[in-house]
Amino acid sequence: MTSVPFRSRGELGRASVSRNRALANVAGSFVIAVLAAYVVVYLLRLDVIPVDFHVYRQAAEEVARGDSPYPWFAYPPLSALGAVPFTVLSTAAADFAVKALLILCVLAILAVLDVRDWRCYPMALLWPAVSAAVQTGNITIPLALAAAVVWRVRERPFLAGLSLGASVAAKFLFWPLWVWLVAVGRCGAAVWSIAASVAVTLATWAIVDFGALFGYPDRLRQLNDDTTGTGYTLGTFAQDLGAGATTAQALTAGLAISLLAAVIISGRRGNEMRSFVLAIGAVLACSPILWLHYFAILLVPVAVVRPRLGAIWFVPLAMWGFGAGTGNGSTASTAVVLAVVFLTLALAVREARPGPQGSGTAAEGDQPSLLATVGRS
Repeated sequence: MTSVPFRSRGELGRASVSRNRALANVAGSFVIAVLAAYVVVYLLRLDVIPVDFHVYRQAAEEVARGDSPYPWFAYPPLSALGAVPFTVLSTAAADFAVKALLILCVLAILAVLDVRDWRCYPMALLWPAVSAAVQTGNITIPLALAAAVVWRVRERPFLAGLSLGASVAAKFLFWPLWVWLVAVGRCGAAVWSIAASVAVTLATWAIVDFGALFGYPDRLRQLNDDTTGTGYTLGTFAQDLGAGATTAQALTAGLAISLLAAVIISGRRGNEMRSFVLAIGAVLACSPILWLHYFAILLVPVAVVRPRLGAIWFVPLAMWGFGAGTGNGSTASTAVVLAVVFLTLALAVREARPGPQGSGTAAEGDQPSLLATVGRS
């Protein structure tokens, strides 16, 4: 007579826990996917107007007619030139096309950074800052994609320099990545990026209105003056709390300088990934204007340090209900948004691996469960 082996109570308990975790993983992944699908459907609705894109398109229509959109246009000419192909479409078709393109760019950011956990893709679309960037039709997401390309091809100076140079020509926002390239010893890419930035800037201004280039700094100063006291900068928050303008400016400058110094120190110590994450933080700290959609840039460092779903991916969701599309809402809401941004960057800095990194970011091995990834992060 053959004896039948029985599982011990401990083995049965472990099997039950494993089964429950697997079910929770499936259920959690399903919820993420369904919510992301809802967000995509909402964003693609015709009554969701990409207001910033309408500004680019208006400028593009003037360029297409041979007129200059300056001095009223507050952006460099590359954004207007990029919108020219959309002028052949109706307004509704152009709005749908640009929003769909931006959603694809979000997915492309993760693909470029070698994110292989499919759950990260719908999770990215759930971030309030990402939704705001798509909803407004802003160029923040394409700029973030360019930054992702810079990280991915950093071993190839010409391609990295071209990507960074073009993004800086489109908007000066990502100039702190120049500091990062030099700090980690990638001077060739830094030189190429500066050359590309100058070349693209001169070429695009020559196409649109070269004479307006000299008056453009005054237009930027006017824009900064018009938006003073709004947005999510540290200086604005300090003023909301009662600080004077001089104190607010000193706090903003101190934060920016500290982050740039940290970029250099981390880069010199050989932690290229941490230096890159800090450089993205410096991008936000050095910007005189910060709307909610700017924080979609955080998608890049999060994907670099954590290419699989983990707690850091959930942190930006805390902006829901607090972030305002225009302005910065109440002082309490601003505090929550800035706290979320700080926590996200702090977690990314902590998880940044020391030493030289390969061209990809995803680690090898099987994908852990949703609960396991959240628990470990």
